[in-house]
Amino acid sequence: MSSDHRPLVSVVLPVFDGERTLHDAVRSVLEQTWAPVELIVVDDGSRDGSLALARSFAGPAVRVIPSRNGGVGRARNIGIAAARGDLVAFLDHDDALTPRSLEVRVPALLEAPSRFVYGALSWWGPSPDGGETSPPPGHRPAADYVEAWARLGITTPGQVLVRRADLVVAGGFPEDRAHGGSDDRGMWLRLVARGVLPHAVPDVVLRYRVHAGQASRTVGFKRARLALREATVEGGDPPRRLVPEDVAAPVLADLAMDLALDLLDHDPREAAQVAARARARHPAVVDGRLWREYRAKRRRKTLARVPLIGPLARALARRARRPAAGPRP
Repeated sequence: MSSDHRPLVSVVLPVFDGERTLHDAVRSVLEQTWAPVELIVVDDGSRDGSLALARSFAGPAVRVIPSRNGGVGRARNIGIAAARGDLVAFLDHDDALTPRSLEVRVPALLEAPSRFVYGALSWWGPSPDGGETSPPPGHRPAADYVEAWARLGITTPGQVLVRRADLVVAGGFPEDRAHGGSDDRGMWLRLVARGVLPHAVPDVVLRYRVHAGQASRTVGFKRARLALREATVEGGDPPRRLVPEDVAAPVLADLAMDLALDLLDHDPREAAQVAARARARHPAVVDGRLWREYRAKRRRKTLARVPLIGPLARALARRARRPAAGPRP
């Protein structure tokens, strides 16, 4: 591709109280092997030093837009409206693009009309076994709205590259703060509902930071994720595209059980209600891993509240975790 025909890519980076990780995110855009590229940092009313840090990078390739706190969907839409490029990529303030992230996605998008492109990611943080993590399994492309609703393999907006015109026609990201960070799935479904289908590339395009403060680990996020999926099953936003119950039920049941597991730590009564609704909608959920984990966790918490039994159970658990003693001499 000659330099005369290389389209400008606008990278939209919303930030809210992200001073600790923002430097890595910005540098990953400025160090892309693809050119031309512009970075649009939208500060969503940060209370820390994020805005000042972003402004320290301001220049021909970096624009900073301060805004009142209105949620990540609104911040991304502000960035889209300000974008000068025909192609738009996204990045969260706690992630980082790989050096060739745009270089591998741009040609794939230009060769795929009526598509948006997404790549794989690598986990940036400790794996369960304490070692360096590796990319997740390959994604399966979705061919229509129902498939996209059920299993669209996009974890975070940083994986996606899309034509700005398609974003505008689709109406941008949902701005309802009740979505609680699920606005990105709402955006991809809006695109698919209008015939702009996902196209996966095998390359790792993003380092996805794993840390305790991630929005996707909170009860609020999981509750909003379930609510958004339930709303889209029966139409509304995106435009009415019904999802068959046999497709929706197992997905919604698993999302509900994932929420119920976390709710046991905060509101056991609501956890029981969420689990009961999941079982009523999809009885086979009781055969799955999440249901078994939910039942086991609920038993542990119940025993822990019983006088004498609770301390005894905790003592036995500590004893079970101790290394076995070697043979006596």
